[in-house]
Amino acid sequence: MTLNNNNKTLQSNVGTSVSFQNRLDSVQHINNIRESYLHTFKIDIIVNGHMNNDINKIFEVDLPGHKGNVKSQFEGNVQSSGNYVSLSIVDKLIGDKLLQKVTLGRSDSQK
Repeated sequence: MTLNNNNKTLQSNVGTSVSFQNRLDSVQHINNIRESYLHTFKIDIIVNGHMNNDINKIFEVDLPGHKGNVKSQFEGNVQSSGNYVSLSIVDKLIGDKLLQKVTLGRSDSQK
């Protein structure tokens, strides 16, 4: 059999188009929403270095309120304060002191 003849049975030249759609189960969907929430509400803080600081550790952050409002000074910044989880930690030695830049993502809902 030669390849240059008009034998159409050697290989089919008619194709079909197939489309795929990802299907997420509810657990994966919830995880994607949580991951998006963590990376949307982020803050960076500089703290004195401590060897127990680690990724995925929960920090309770209390931010001060506005100076011009007595109620805000007393209660603090209610919307931005709360529980944050550490997303990354960068260590820096300055002389004999260890400083850490900790990137935090919001882990609870805002009040």
